[in-house]
Amino acid sequence: MKTRSYTLRQLYDGYVYVFDETAGTLHEYAASASDGHLSRIVWTDAHIGNDQRNGADEGQPFLLYPREHRLHIAFSPLQWTWRMCEHMRSHAPSRALWMKALDLASYCLTMAEPDTLPLDRIAEAVADIDKDRVVEDSRFADSAIPSARPPSEGAEPYPLWAPLGADVFWQGSVYDQDSSLVIALDDPLAVFNDLGMQLAADQAAFREWQSAHEHKIQIAQTIATLCGAESEAEKLPASVRGDALRTHQYLSEVEAYFEQCILEEAQISSSNVPGDFLLLPDMFKSLDMRKSIETRYGSAPTDEGAQAWKDRHKWRREVDLSSARQYLLQHLPTGEKRLQQVRDTQSDFQHWATHLGTEPLKLFIDTTHPKPLLYLQTIMLNLQIIYAQDSAANAWLAEQEANTSSLFGTLRYGFSPALKHALHQEADALLNGLGDVTNLATRIGELNGVLNHQGFADKPWMKALKQPVQDTFKTLGELASGAGKATFESVLLAWVPIDSRMALGKQQNIVALLRTLLIGQILLDSTAR
Repeated sequence: MKTRSYTLRQLYDGYVYVFDETAGTLHEYAASASDGHLSRIVWTDAHIGNDQRNGADEGQPFLLYPREHRLHIAFSPLQWTWRMCEHMRSHAPSRALWMKALDLASYCLTMAEPDTLPLDRIAEAVADIDKDRVVEDSRFADSAIPSARPPSEGAEPYPLWAPLGADVFWQGSVYDQDSSLVIALDDPLAVFNDLGMQLAADQAAFREWQSAHEHKIQIAQTIATLCGAESEAEKLPASVRGDALRTHQYLSEVEAYFEQCILEEAQISSSNVPGDFLLLPDMFKSLDMRKSIETRYGSAPTDEGAQAWKDRHKWRREVDLSSARQYLLQHLPTGEKRLQQVRDTQSDFQHWATHLGTEPLKLFIDTTHPKPLLYLQTIMLNLQIIYAQDSAANAWLAEQEANTSSLFGTLRYGFSPALKHALHQEADALLNGLGDVTNLATRIGELNGVLNHQGFADKPWMKALKQPVQDTFKTLGELASGAGKATFESVLLAWVPIDSRMALGKQQNIVALLRTLLIGQILLDSTAR
């Protein structure tokens, strides 16, 4: 990434899952940031089939497994649904792809298995664990998971945080330090949230600069364009085109050169004694200035440019071109730097979104269950709102809607590409099935009748979909009329600018627009809309 480096952190509140490949068992642990304990939730008959399981023991700050066993380990901020547990227990390929492998027997021989290190090096590798004693500071103040407890707000009474720790706590907690190791687990959504915070901060810094300087910059640029040296792109050296700061530096030097030429011409014209102007200290200084400009920028000022400079002399009497140019040179670099920071963070944001892919199960999110589906939609909605603060970002979001290369492209569809595809086919069939209807009112009435019909779940095309897709659709409907109502309405509003591009742009996609109307009718849970 260009804008943010990442390191290891202690576990925060969530769940750790261990599949013991040797024993063929799946264990569930509740992780607590406040005391660092991992508490085993021992499954009983009462837990079987339940999505909410509790009854954890007191726990320890470590996990204990036989040294000859092979494990797969994963962290999840949410408790896995029972369907998720069953999937991971029965699908070895998913464990291999989405969980961290740990061969304890191999580690005992090499002490260097992937993503592991000896316990006595924990302070070297983990950024919020200090050597010997905790050093309180604000090292994670700009993280989505800070090291100090944040104030509770609104519907989220317990925001995530992870207090700083000392290596002596972790080393002193285990029975045998020589047989202990640390393993790094992943939480891709936490990284995404961090990038979102970074982008929001970068955008705020750029807006602060705009508020203080943008209007003055625009005035200074207008003065420079009307009264300064010619600045049309085709009249600039190739070495400065597209670089605003370097362009103004070049124009500033060219203007100084033109003024020197005018001064020398005036001195020659006012000379009463032939040749005495040769003794003036500034005479022929323009030759060195011209050579310097040509060497630095690759081309020399032209006679046409000099004449244009002279022609604008009357305008320069009314303004302070020098101050305008200095203002640009002083403040443009900061603006360019802050804008580039926004662009770099946006690039990281896009790359991470693509890296996450489109499979929610990879993130241990079961979209057939209301809680994890709403959790993921809330995260992605907040990230989209941050990203879309820049109007140019809508083009990338439109690509996601068209190509479904990230979770943004399926945000409205319960993160189900299959559901999105099915609705697209239904929209296409609906549009083509209108036949030769020439009366606009009749066509609109027919479309409205379909959009206001609540029986999608009973349609043959819906029943033909795989059961998890149907379950996701059902969950969307449940959330739309309950806990997710406000979130879903916000999701639809966030996509209005992108949908407007589809409806009003040069390349209209009526089928895609109709597809969004279909899902919108579902998410709004209102036939009137």
